[in-house]
Amino acid sequence: MKKFFPLIFFATFSFNLPEVLSPSLDSARAGQTLTVANQMPGALYTALRTVLSEEKWVERFGVWNIPKKGRTEFVERLMARHLSVKSESRQVVETLFAGKSDFVLFLQKWLPARIELPKEVEGEFLSEVAEGYLDIFPPDESGLIHFFVECVTLEIEQKVT
Repeated sequence: MKKFFPLIFFATFSFNLPEVLSPSLDSARAGQTLTVANQMPGALYTALRTVLSEEKWVERFGVWNIPKKGRTEFVERLMARHLSVKSESRQVVETLFAGKSDFVLFLQKWLPARIELPKEVEGEFLSEVAEGYLDIFPPDESGLIHFFVECVTLEIEQKVT
């Protein structure tokens, strides 16, 4: 069986809820404000690590190292483009999902680990990650799934050299 070695990279993401889009550093410019995830949410990170430690996934993918990159890595990338952060503020963003299937669809767009997942296992893998998350944060009494992400809003300026 061919082993895949997925690239797991928690890139920073801009939030336009309920959609989550990746900001382009190519278009980042002085005077712009970006909202980025500070790091992968702890419950999702735990669920992902648990699923990836299961024998069937280790056999398929080997051992994955999951970095918890976020704001720091993004700022380093800005600095390489001669930009810096003028100011920042933190907030927790909550997204609600009507059920597991909606949550899995969200993970397909948001979870960076899926970038290199073979299509034939993507659905099963993401469903297991969602189950792991729901073990930590079960749906509320109305059946809604709550997903929390700590975000940082960065005001970008031209770096003074």
